Amino acid sequence: MRRFSSTASATAAQPLDDELNFELTQVLSPTTLGSVSYGATMQLGTLANLAEVLLSDGMRGEERLPTAAVPHALAARLLQWLPWQGTLALTSRAYVDSWGIAARPARRC
Repeated sequence: MRRFSSTASATAAQPLDDELNFELTQVLSPTTLGSVSYGATMQLGTLANLAEVLLSDGMRGEERLPTAAVPHALAARLLQWLPWQGTLALTSRAYVDSWGIAARPARRC
């Protein structure tokens, strides 16, 4: 799915977003599914919170952030049906963006 903003240029009120997402799911056996998905977004324009922020010296000011961000997300999933009417799910996700932020969420079930 690709979604484009209806504006030709990015403004403070309406940043420009361009997204690319895909997912591949494969039947690996009669009781096993595998899936891989990827998503990327290009964001242009004012990405900061337009409200004032409290700075470390106690003064108020504006956030100073880059005018572009390109985050990437990758996920993998393996699902195995169990004979007692249950499912075992193994999942992994990763996130990285052009601001140097990287994450691998941890989740317990």
